[in-house]
Amino acid sequence: MFQTDLTPFMTSLGSRGVPSDIFVDSKENVWIYVMGEGCYRYNKNSKPACFSFQEHKLPLVGISDIAECKDGILFVYDTGLLVCVDRDRLTVRWIKEKVKNDNQDGKQIDFSLFVDREECIWIYSISGVWVYDLEKGKWQEDVTERWRNRSDFVHSITQDAKGRIWMGKDYSGIDILTKADGRVISVSSEKNTDRSLSHNTVYTLYTDRDGIVWVGTYKKGISYYGESIFKFEIDYTGDVTSIEPEGKDKAWLGTNDNGVMLWNYTTRQIEKHFTLGEEPVVALLRASDGKLWIGTFNGGLYCIEGTAVRSFKAGDGSKLLSDKIWALQEDRKGNIWIGFLDAGIQCLNPSDHSFQTIDLEKAGLNDNHIVSLCFTNENDLVIGTASQGVAVFDVESRKIKAVLQEKDSVGITHNEINQVFKDSRGLVWIATRGGLNIYNVKSGKVKSLSDVMPDNGGIIAGVAEDNNGDMWVTSARQLIHLNVTKADTGEYQFVPHVYNDKDGLQNCDFNLRSIRELNNGAILLGGLYGINVFSPENVRYNKLLPKVLFTGLSLFNKEIQVGERVDGRVLLPESLNRIGKLTLDYKQNIFLLLSDKID
Repeated sequence: MFQTDLTPFMTSLGSRGVPSDIFVDSKENVWIYVMGEGCYRYNKNSKPACFSFQEHKLPLVGISDIAECKDGILFVYDTGLLVCVDRDRLTVRWIKEKVKNDNQDGKQIDFSLFVDREECIWIYSISGVWVYDLEKGKWQEDVTERWRNRSDFVHSITQDAKGRIWMGKDYSGIDILTKADGRVISVSSEKNTDRSLSHNTVYTLYTDRDGIVWVGTYKKGISYYGESIFKFEIDYTGDVTSIEPEGKDKAWLGTNDNGVMLWNYTTRQIEKHFTLGEEPVVALLRASDGKLWIGTFNGGLYCIEGTAVRSFKAGDGSKLLSDKIWALQEDRKGNIWIGFLDAGIQCLNPSDHSFQTIDLEKAGLNDNHIVSLCFTNENDLVIGTASQGVAVFDVESRKIKAVLQEKDSVGITHNEINQVFKDSRGLVWIATRGGLNIYNVKSGKVKSLSDVMPDNGGIIAGVAEDNNGDMWVTSARQLIHLNVTKADTGEYQFVPHVYNDKDGLQNCDFNLRSIRELNNGAILLGGLYGINVFSPENVRYNKLLPKVLFTGLSLFNKEIQVGERVDGRVLLPESLNRIGKLTLDYKQNIFLLLSDKID
């Protein structure tokens, strides 16, 4: 029950005034500051007491803020005077006048206090920031110099779960200070993303018990930050349809309508851009000789070497079979294998740009619609088709060695293939429109992963492997992380973790085969809006169990109210969350507890 008239309560404390500030310490003492009198200590389990400012020869007015440290209760005046009071004896422990001396113009300023976990006392106002290290007994002058006399002053301070200090500023967002090395990261509002700070004027910061940092802004409500909320970054680079690593930390991005771009992982910037016409880029290959080969749908084949761009078109004398290229792969000899969506396969010798056409029907495959290619450890070419499953092609004999189809006893889950991918174990992963499969080349066995994939797999867009040998699989608006282990029996085991847009992924279907690991271990996912970027070792999981709140009791489909009599007795004398135990008769056996989780 709320009490609006505080006169009786204040009289019981021995005060004739009204509270100007209230602080509750870690021992549940309530400190009530009354101007002209002092500060009253109230605890329901003990007798009230008063710390008299006049008795201790302190200014009677001007308290700006109250906090606590290991030495006791802290008071900061609007002059900058800092006083520490023993919470039990109600005596002055010590007084610090540095902030007061640094502000000798005599102006009265609202100072605020924050004490971090290392017992550093932060004092801040429009005139700057001061830090007193209680453990070392000295002021941190470097912090004072960095934030002294700035027009963009600090409104609020908090400390996150990692020990970093967050400072909310007047018009340029937040400064995040790592105390160990003095490094500062600035966070501000960005126009083209919904993941940035909502507004750059930050009035309030608060870290909750779960480590979430809450940010109260001036005009755009509340923002909040937690390391496990968004596991995947987004770079809005446009509709990315194919990805190819370049160097240690760069990647070529093929797009649906904007050519090819060289993207820098470290700077998140586009360093080069080739337009190439209006056709979608659907395949990229960085060959061993340094050339970048680009397959387009309806635009033919391109080769970029340095700044020079060469194109190959069907019917222009290059002997290219079709302009509808869908897959590119390089063999051990440096030859480029080209899969066409309507014309089978060709092998290109890059030294003289000669093309050799493969007669797939003669080789034993009755499908010229090629969507994906990869080489096995034995240098066989695995061919993914649009409607006839997967074929294994011997590049030396030019013969089909095996065909995997849905109807076979060792069959795959669907004949429409989206990608074939060889991992470090030599296994070939087969992404189809009806699930994910693994093909063991040596044993000739196919394993379906429908039992471990969400929704039995569904449409699988692409597959990639990280440095730990785990697999990352894109499907319809989802990313599946498959932790791969090998049992004593020799069988592989898979544990899935599923992510979606709630984890920071693009809220769209991922593009086919548009997933790659960069040479630095990061993984890129291409979608309609750009690329999701992440390092697998940095993906953090929220291990906090949600707190459950009971909201009601239903008995025989009738909701029971607090205090209501049922069969002669009250089942709920208080709310469900307060009673601790609920007792029902044996006949009252159809009931429902209503609940919700507290995020």
